[in-house]
Amino acid sequence: MQQFDILDPKLNVFQSRFLEASAGTGKTFAIEHLVCRLLLESDPPISIQEILAVTFTREAAHEMKTRIRSKLAEVPDRRAREALVNFDEIQIFTIHGFCHRMLSEFAFEARTPVQMTSPEKPDHICEMRQTVEDFFRTGESAFAIDVANLLKRSRYDVDRLVTRIVSAMENEDEPKKFSFPSLPQIQLEHLRADFLTLAPRYKWLKVEAYEGQCEKFVTYLEQKDPSLLFEEKAWFFEKIHEDNAKLRAAPLSSLSLHAPDFFQELQTKLLPPLKIARDADEMIKRIAKECRNRWKVKASRHDHFTFDDLIRKMDAALNIPSFLEKVAAKYKAVIVDEFQDTDPFQWKIFERLFLENHLIYLVGDPKQSIYGFRSADIYTYMQAANALGEEKKAFLDTNFRSSPQLIEALNTLFTQNPDWIALPSLPGALNYHPVKAGRTENQFAEPPIV
Repeated sequence: MQQFDILDPKLNVFQSRFLEASAGTGKTFAIEHLVCRLLLESDPPISIQEILAVTFTREAAHEMKTRIRSKLAEVPDRRAREALVNFDEIQIFTIHGFCHRMLSEFAFEARTPVQMTSPEKPDHICEMRQTVEDFFRTGESAFAIDVANLLKRSRYDVDRLVTRIVSAMENEDEPKKFSFPSLPQIQLEHLRADFLTLAPRYKWLKVEAYEGQCEKFVTYLEQKDPSLLFEEKAWFFEKIHEDNAKLRAAPLSSLSLHAPDFFQELQTKLLPPLKIARDADEMIKRIAKECRNRWKVKASRHDHFTFDDLIRKMDAALNIPSFLEKVAAKYKAVIVDEFQDTDPFQWKIFERLFLENHLIYLVGDPKQSIYGFRSADIYTYMQAANALGEEKKAFLDTNFRSSPQLIEALNTLFTQNPDWIALPSLPGALNYHPVKAGRTENQFAEPPIV
């Protein structure tokens, strides 16, 4: 793998590359200078409208635009001035923004509505909020317990609660599934007697605080109404488990109980689903899923699209030759930033459009692939690297953020044990490329004695 120095005038920037950029190695600096060199050194010239840059978030896209504009303003060159004049046409997007732009611009070829609403636009969020607020107003009985508990926990700050639910709708978080089990019946007097016998064995279990729950719990067993389980912050059986037993507690086998296995069943069968049911994050995900389904029904009537919809629509549209040709012809150079966060469907889009006949830079760091919950896939990263070929691989070799001592320690740590960053689904591990320190000062040095 070759070292990549964007400031080296001998570097051929008109060659596709798979660029690995560890944290602190000046990735954004390299990208902004790469765009400038593509604009200034291309022959025939490449215009600013013909360079596509895709990154992971809107904030990162905005920062990239700002830095490229500033860099172009520093260059006393005719092409740089032309790029600044046309800077409003710069093609920097998130993957979803890119899909939305192409599906809208080439709507006839893609067979999509001309007036598509992007899920990245503020009105999209407003409509989601409206859906959540309508949900609260209707008072859906199936979610009454979740709503009541969340309102109570949020101290009835409805606006903040709605914001959290909308965020979960955007992320399309799936709630955990659970169901309450059937439990054997037990007589109230037997439950109370066993509770009084067991209580002294366990920490933080005061009889006077919990004894009244026995009758409520028997009512739950009779009526099988889960809402009754939400009436108490903590139930007595949550304390009755061996991890919570007192140090010198008498053995369970020495106690005389009416239903010796009953409390064990509560621990193994009832407590796990109850924890999921009462978890605030899970409540939000459940409500968000219901609201998202309602919003999608409403959105489908007005040509609104979710993030996943855009990827699916784009993938389908690429099967139409005229659409694929129009999009591919629009760009001459493509830069995909944060490529480690790309999922298989997104890579398929870039691969079909740009891999064969375009200048393409895929920039990322496999060590920072942390968005598995959003379908990011490290194996997609590796597949793309192989698609470009070994001769196209390069890396940034200097860390400008960390102290020399820390860089030396990390290099030693990871080079001595190359299997530390293991790949669960493949033999071997991720390669670690040692980096140099771009700073000279020792931030860990002792301060001078004055």
